[in-house]
Amino acid sequence: MLQALLYIPSLLHEKLENIIRNEEDMELVMPYIVAPTSLEEGENYHVLVEGVKVATTNSLIGAFKLLMASFYVFNIAYPKNLQATLSFLQILFLGINDNSKPNIKAVKLVAEISK
Repeated sequence: MLQALLYIPSLLHEKLENIIRNEEDMELVMPYIVAPTSLEEGENYHVLVEGVKVATTNSLIGAFKLLMASFYVFNIAYPKNLQATLSFLQILFLGINDNSKPNIKAVKLVAEISK
C-alpha cells in the first residue's frame, strides 16, 4: 500500500518531492510532509503549514491523512503542481467528491483503477 501511495504522483506526472521533503522549508506556504530519508514506518513524520509544524505521526500513511486534513482545515486550495495527486487521494482514498471541478487526470486514473 505504501509503495503504491508513493507512486501516485509519478502516474499523474507530478513530483513526490512537492509533497514530501527531507527538511523544513519556512518559505513554503502549502501543507507538506517532512520525512526522514528512509521513509520507513515508525519514524517521525511532520506536517507543516506555512512553516509551522501542525501535526506529527509515526506513519507515512497517517502523515498523508494529516496532510489532506490540513488542506481542508486551513481552507487551502491544492497547488497546481499537485492538483492531480491531491484530487486523486481525495476521491479514491477519502471518498470526498465535493462540488468543485474535479481534476481530469485524477478522475481518469480513478476510473482505470476501478475497472
